[in-house]
Amino acid sequence: MIDYRSPSQLGVRPAAALSTAFLSQAFLWMFVGLLVTTGVGVLLSNLSDAQFARLASLWLPIVLLQLGLAFTLSLAIRRLPATAALGLFFVYAAAMGVTLGVVLRVYAPGSILTAGLSAASIFGAAALYGAVTKRDLTRLGAYLFMALVGI
Repeated sequence: MIDYRSPSQLGVRPAAALSTAFLSQAFLWMFVGLLVTTGVGVLLSNLSDAQFARLASLWLPIVLLQLGLAFTLSLAIRRLPATAALGLFFVYAAAMGVTLGVVLRVYAPGSILTAGLSAASIFGAAALYGAVTKRDLTRLGAYLFMALVGI
């Protein structure tokens, strides 16, 4: 039987280098995921009114799919193969782009692109910072949360 407890539940602490590498990779994947979300949102904002009306009718099922994916990923993340989890993450990122694309249709495509690229840039910079300096990025969490609340 596989033990699904986390390392902290088992009383194990990972080496600082492993923790830094993991967080750098996590920030990198969030950077890519935000690029996918932004790209889908920008594509949707450039659709014709007729195409957008057809897609808008699917908005609720897409939101439900998105919630289902989030729920499924949170429950099964330790049992899923890494490639399947990554694929579901990108499906979730694209669904988030559809959700935001419908909501953000009232804004100019340039503002959507700017907001998405700036959010992705923050994660990309954090990934690069962690990979280059090999410093522990866990302390950034509190500062990034405060910045999120401030925004």
